Amino acid sequence: RSPIMRRALILYTTRLDLLKRARERTAQRFANIDTYAHEGDVPEFDRYVHEKQTEDEFENFDQRVEHAFQKAWATNKAEIWNAHKRSVREGTLTKGLTPQVLTSISSKLDDRKSWLREVWAQVDSDYRSGDETRVASAMQAIQQAHANEGNEYMEWAYHKKYDMRFMGPKERAETEAELKSANFPDISEDEVNRYMNRRISMNDLEETITEKFGRAGRAHWEILQQAKDDEYRE
Repeated sequence: RSPIMRRALILYTTRLDLLKRARERTAQRFANIDTYAHEGDVPEFDRYVHEKQTEDEFENFDQRVEHAFQKAWATNKAEIWNAHKRSVREGTLTKGLTPQVLTSISSKLDDRKSWLREVWAQVDSDYRSGDETRVASAMQAIQQAHANEGNEYMEWAYHKKYDMRFMGPKERAETEAELKSANFPDISEDEVNRYMNRRISMNDLEETITEKFGRAGRAHWEILQQAKDDEYRE
């Protein structure tokens, strides 16, 4: 067998193993049907029910909205995978498609799809509303999805995530809290780097400053960060 075929077989076997383990965990978790009757005993079941209800609501989307959602999901899914591929090419990620990496990517995909489902529920509501302004907004989102374009919100989200790298600690913490409460999508730094076509890691920058200038340089860096917080408070 060729090396490519061997790698493909290993990857396929790994995915089957992950699926098998997931099924085993599910079977163990819900082995006793009586636990369903005890509220709070199986918190995962509550989550399962919520996700299933959300999925059922999604299936009731207008057909045109549903098709656009699938296009938007394909675009977002490609962005997540391409961000991973770029990090591998640039050497920031040395691991291949190990079970841990596949699990991490799968989690990111699930989170993004769940978030998109909520976004497109609003688009579906606008599309059915009969209000000219809301219908026009929904049509624009549908057209962008069919053109494989990220909508304006996703463009803003990428830029916002990038700008947060240059905020002071206090401003960044408060911004993260605000965005989390506003259902901001979970965007990885690799995804931002790919979209912005650049790579700036504040952690790497801090390490470089420490290596080049020692404690004095690091102390000055912290003073600059504190100044950002002071300016933000004012």
